[in-house]
Amino acid sequence: MSDSEAAPSIASLRSRFESLAAASSSSAPPRLARQPSAVSSARTVSAAEVASSPPVEIAGSPDVSSHQPASSLPQPSLRPPPSDQSRPTPHASPSRKRRPPPPPVPGRSTPPSAPPDTDDERPAASVKALRNMFSASSSVPSIRSTSSTTSIPISAPSRSRTSSTAGSIPSSEGDGDTPRIDAPPRSVTGNRPAPLPPARAASPARLSPGRTTKPVLANSSRPSSAISRTPSTASLDPTRSPSGSSVGATPVPPAAPVSTSPAAITPTPTPPPTAPPQLPARRPTLPALDLPSPPTMPAGPPPLPGNRPFVAAHHAMTISASSEGAGAAPPPRLPERPRAATVSQTEAPQASTPPRLPVRQATIVAGSPHGREAAPRVDGYQPPPPPVRQLTISASAAGPSASPRRRHGPLVDGSRGDDASSEDDDDDAPMAGYSATAQKALDEYPDATTANRRPPAYAPHVALESHTLITAFAVHGRIACVGHHHVRVYDTMMSEQPLLTVDLRETGLDFRVKDPRVTAMCFRPAARTEDEGRYVWCGTKDGHLWELDVRTGHVTATKQSIHSSTVTYIFRHAHFVLTLEETGKLHVFDCASAGAGDMAGEPASDDDAAGCGPRLIRTIRTSDRLTFAKMIRGRLWTSTAPPTRSTTSAATSRGPTVRIYDPLADVVPPPLVTTTSEWAGAVTAGTVMPLAPERVYLAHEGGFVSVWDAYDATCVQVLKIGSSDIVSLEGVGERLWAGNRKGVVHVYDIAERPWVTTNLWTTDPDQPVYALYADPWSLEFAGKYTAWSCSRERLIAWDGFLAVDWIDHQMILRQPDYCTFRPIRVLVVTWNIDSAKPTDLGGSMENATFLEQCLSSVDSPDIVVFGFQEVISLTDKKLTAKTLLFGNKGKDGTAAADRVSASYRQWLEKLTYAVRLAYPPGCPYIKVHSDCLVGLFSAVFVKGHEREALKDLGITTVKRGIGGIYGNKGAIVARLVMDDTSLCFINVHLAAGQRQKAARNADLAAILEDKAILEPGNESASYVHGGDGSGILDHEVVVLNGDLNYRIDQRRDNIVASVAAGDLGFLLEHDQLRKEMRLNHAFRLRAFAEAPIAFAPTYKYDVGTDTYDSSDKRRAPAWCDRVLFRCAGGLGSVDGGDGVQRVRATSYRRYETTVSDHKPVSAGLVVDIKRVDEQKRRIVRREVGLEWDAREKELLHTLGDAYAALM
Repeated sequence: MSDSEAAPSIASLRSRFESLAAASSSSAPPRLARQPSAVSSARTVSAAEVASSPPVEIAGSPDVSSHQPASSLPQPSLRPPPSDQSRPTPHASPSRKRRPPPPPVPGRSTPPSAPPDTDDERPAASVKALRNMFSASSSVPSIRSTSSTTSIPISAPSRSRTSSTAGSIPSSEGDGDTPRIDAPPRSVTGNRPAPLPPARAASPARLSPGRTTKPVLANSSRPSSAISRTPSTASLDPTRSPSGSSVGATPVPPAAPVSTSPAAITPTPTPPPTAPPQLPARRPTLPALDLPSPPTMPAGPPPLPGNRPFVAAHHAMTISASSEGAGAAPPPRLPERPRAATVSQTEAPQASTPPRLPVRQATIVAGSPHGREAAPRVDGYQPPPPPVRQLTISASAAGPSASPRRRHGPLVDGSRGDDASSEDDDDDAPMAGYSATAQKALDEYPDATTANRRPPAYAPHVALESHTLITAFAVHGRIACVGHHHVRVYDTMMSEQPLLTVDLRETGLDFRVKDPRVTAMCFRPAARTEDEGRYVWCGTKDGHLWELDVRTGHVTATKQSIHSSTVTYIFRHAHFVLTLEETGKLHVFDCASAGAGDMAGEPASDDDAAGCGPRLIRTIRTSDRLTFAKMIRGRLWTSTAPPTRSTTSAATSRGPTVRIYDPLADVVPPPLVTTTSEWAGAVTAGTVMPLAPERVYLAHEGGFVSVWDAYDATCVQVLKIGSSDIVSLEGVGERLWAGNRKGVVHVYDIAERPWVTTNLWTTDPDQPVYALYADPWSLEFAGKYTAWSCSRERLIAWDGFLAVDWIDHQMILRQPDYCTFRPIRVLVVTWNIDSAKPTDLGGSMENATFLEQCLSSVDSPDIVVFGFQEVISLTDKKLTAKTLLFGNKGKDGTAAADRVSASYRQWLEKLTYAVRLAYPPGCPYIKVHSDCLVGLFSAVFVKGHEREALKDLGITTVKRGIGGIYGNKGAIVARLVMDDTSLCFINVHLAAGQRQKAARNADLAAILEDKAILEPGNESASYVHGGDGSGILDHEVVVLNGDLNYRIDQRRDNIVASVAAGDLGFLLEHDQLRKEMRLNHAFRLRAFAEAPIAFAPTYKYDVGTDTYDSSDKRRAPAWCDRVLFRCAGGLGSVDGGDGVQRVRATSYRRYETTVSDHKPVSAGLVVDIKRVDEQKRRIVRREVGLEWDAREKELLHTLGDAYAALM
C-alpha cells in the first residue's frame, strides 16, 4: 500500500483514536497515572504541570510493573460512524507485539513541522511514521473499569478541510520531519490498554486547592459533529518558540517533545456547538513551555490521578498558546474552594462516587472565530471571595450587598452576642430632631404647669344625683331638668331634691318602642317675660314631642310622631325652636306669640292671652348620621364622621366634613360644605366665645380643637390640646372649657400663645364629661354665672367666673401681710452608685473623703437629702425575679435578711455615721425618712431642734418598670411640712437610652400626674393650687433629683472634644432636658428650675478611672445626674408668686469618686419657709372677698350684654 493511499486512513485513524480516548475518559473514572502530554479540550494546561506529571504507563514497557497479563483485558470495539471518507480497517490482533517508544534525544529541540497548507499541498505521511504513531497510540492505557468487559463503540468526528491538525507526530527515525496527515479516516481497533495498578483503590478525580487547572468532563454521548466544529487554535508550526509549544492529543514518546506555534494557525469560523457542556469560567494559565524528559517513575504505588480527563485536553492548551503567547505573566492564584468541592492532593483518595460538580459559567463564546476562548486577564486583579450561598434570593435581586449579616462574635450558652452587662442600651447616634408636625404640636400644646387643681364649686356645692342614666338635661336660671324614663325638675337655690317627677305614661302618648325615654330637652321662648323658663320641650325615642310646665307639673302640649325617628337635638335661638331627628329631618317652630297652646298653633284655652301656641314654619332635610349639631350664631353647624385617616400620606388625609345650614333665613340657601385644614377626629362638640364671637371652636376626637372663622366658615387652625378625646366644649366667659373621656375638665386661656391651662379638675373619675353648658339665664335669674357638666348620673354646677382661682392668686400675692419667713438650708445629694458597697469608698483620696466633701459643701444644712440609684445591680436576673415576686419582703411577710436589705442597711448606716461625724455633737440630726424601691434608696435627715416644726410627714413609691409593676424605674416621694411650708423631695430613676426621651417624659408624667399618691395633709394653708397635699404638685417647694438619663443630642466624639476644650455651653444647648423644658409645653418639668451647670458630664465612666466609656458600646457622655427645684409661683419660678425669690441655689457641683460609672452631684439650696398668722390671714381673706364681689358685678353686666347680642 502506497503512502498516498494510506494517508487518509492514518488521518482517520488518528481522529478515531482521539474520539476513543475522549469517550473512554468520560465513561469511567480514570485510574491511570498522569500523562505528560495530556491536554484538555476545555482548558489550558501549563507546561510546568505537564512536566511535573509522572510518565505514562505503556503496555509492553520494561519500566512498568504489570500485575495482570495484557491478554486478560478485553478489547474495545471501535466502530466509526457512517462517512463517505471512511472505510473499514482490519482489526488489530490482540497478541500483536508493540515496539516501545524511541529514547529521548538529549538537547534536541522541537522538530520543525511543515507550515499549514491546503489539502492538495500536504505531504503524505510515510508508512513507517504512521506505524510508529499507531504503535504509540495503541499503548495508551484504557480508561475503564477492570471489571467491565463490554466494548465501547466510539463515533469519530469528521474533520474540516481547513482546520488545523490536532498536533504534531514525531517521526520514528527522529529526523525531525513531522508529516501532515490529511487522509480519509478509517477505523482503528486492537489498542489494548495497560492494566491498572492494583495497589490503589479507585478514587474520583478531584480538584486540588493549589492547582490552577480544573477538570472538564468529557461527554461520551456528544455527537461527533459537535467535536468537529471546534477547530484547533494551534498548528504544527516548526518555527514556534518553546514557550508556545503545546501537547497533542495523541500520547507522544518522551524523547520527542512537541511544539506548536500560533502563527501557523489558519482559523476558519464555524458555527457554535449545538450542546456545549457547562464549563467554568477560567483564567488564562501559564503558557506552554518546553516539556522536559519525564522522570523515572518511583517504586511503589503511583501518585493520585490528575484532576482532568486524559485525552480531552487538546483545545485548552492550544487556546492558551494562541491567546496569551510566550512570555505572558502568570495569573493570580485562584481562591480556595470549600472542602465540599475539592480534595487536597496530599489527601488519601476515597472510593466513593465523586460528588456532583457545581454548575459553572460557560466559556464558549458565541461567534468567536476559535469557538472557545479564555476569559481576559486583568493585571493586578485579585479574585473576590466566593459568594455566600442563598436559597431564594439571587445576587441580582438582593443588590450589591446581598450577603447575610455576619455575627461579630460567638454566642456562648445562648447569651446575646452584644454586651448585656449594663442596663443601658445606648445608641451613639444622636436622637433626630422633631418633625415639623411634631414641633408644631409641641409649640401649640397648652401649658398646664401653673394650673389650679381645685374644683370651682359653689358654696354650697350643687350636684344633682340621678339614680338612672341621664339621657337629656335642660337648665334655665335656677331651674334644672334631667330626663330618662322620668323627667325630674330641681330648684338649685332651694334643694338638691327634685321638686316634681313626671312619668312618660302621664303624657298620654302612645309609645311604640319597648324602652321609651326622653332623648332631648330645651326651654322654649315665651311670649311674656314672666313665663320665661316655664315651659320645657321634651323629645322622645319614638319621635314624639311634648311640653311640660315646670311650675305646675302639667303636660301642656303634645305632638304624636312629629318625627319619624329619635329626636336627637332641640335648639333655641331668638324666638325659634328647632327639633332635629336622627335621620336628618329638621323642624323649625316660631314661638314669637306662643302661650300655653298646642304645637299646631291652636290656643290652649279661650282665656290664654298669648293666643296660639308655637307654629311649624318649615321642614329642612339635613345629613343623617350626624356626630354633631348645634345652633351657633343663628346657623346650624353639623358634621359627619371623617374617613379613615391615611397612614401613608398626610396630604390625602381629610378631616370631618362640616355642613353649615341657615334654617332661619327667608329663603333657605344650600348648606355650606367645608372640611378642616388638617386631619382631626370626628366632631363631638362646638361653641363660640361670648366675649369674642368672631371665632367658632369645634372639639374633635383625639384631643383636637379646630378654630373657624364665624363669618366665612373657613378653618383657621387645628390644635392638639390633649391626649384624650374631647367630648364636650363650651365657651364660659373669657375661658374655653373642655371635658374629656376621663372625666377631667380643662380650662384654657386662649388669649395666650400657646394656650395656658389655668384650671383643671376631675368631675367624676373615669366617667366622660358628656356635656358642658354655660347658662346665660343664670346671670339674670340666679345672679351668678353657672356652668354645668353632665356625666352619666350627675349634673354638677360650677362657678363660671372661677372665683376661687382669682381669690387664691390674690392671697399668694398678699402673703407678706399675714406670713413671716425664715430661711433654711437644704443639701441634696444624688448618685447612681452602680451597685457599689460602702466598703468600696476607699483607696484614693477622692473616694475616701467623698461623703465628707458632700456634707461640708453646705454650711450646717437644716435638711440633708440623699437619693441613690442602682443600690443593687439591675442586671442581676435572679435578684430581679426575687424582688419582682416578693418585693423587699420575704415569703412570710417579714423583712428578709438577704443581700438586698443588707445593701440598703449598709448604706443607711454609712450615711448616718457620716452625718454624725460631719457636724458638731451639739447639733445632732435625726432621720425622718428612709425608703427603698428595688435599686432606689432615699434618706432624709433633719436637725434635731427642727423636729417641733415638722408636720404631715409622708413617704411613698411610684413604680414605672414593666408597665408600672416593677420598681427598677420609678420614684420615691417624701413629703414634710416645716412651719407652714410644704416640701416634697423626689428621687427618680428614669428610662435609659439615647433615644428613649419620650419614655422618660412619660415616666415623669406618670410620677407627677394629678392623682393622689400621698395621704391628704391637715394644713390647708401649706398647700397650693387648691390641693390638699395628696399630689406632688400640691406642695409649695418640690425638689427632684436622681438619674434622669437625659442625654446630649450630639455624637460622642463631639461631646468628648467639647468637654476637653471646656466648651460646656455648646453641649448644654443640645442637652435633652433643657431643650424639653424650653420647647415642650407639655413637659411636666417645665415649671422647674436648675442651677447653672459648670461641671463636665457625669456619665459614663469606666469604673475605677476618670475616663469616659471605652467599652465596645462607647456611650456618649451626658449630664444624667441632676437636681431640679420648683416653688409655686409660675413657669420655672423660684419665688412664691409674689415676686420674692423663695428658693435660691448656693452650690451645684460634682465629685470625682471612681467606684461607679456615674459621678455624684450635690446641690445646696436656701428656701424661705413661712409661718402663717391665722388672724391676719382671715382679715386678708375678707378683704379679698370684697374685691371679688365688686369684680363679679362688672363681669355679670359685661356677659349679659354679650349674650344679648348672641341670642
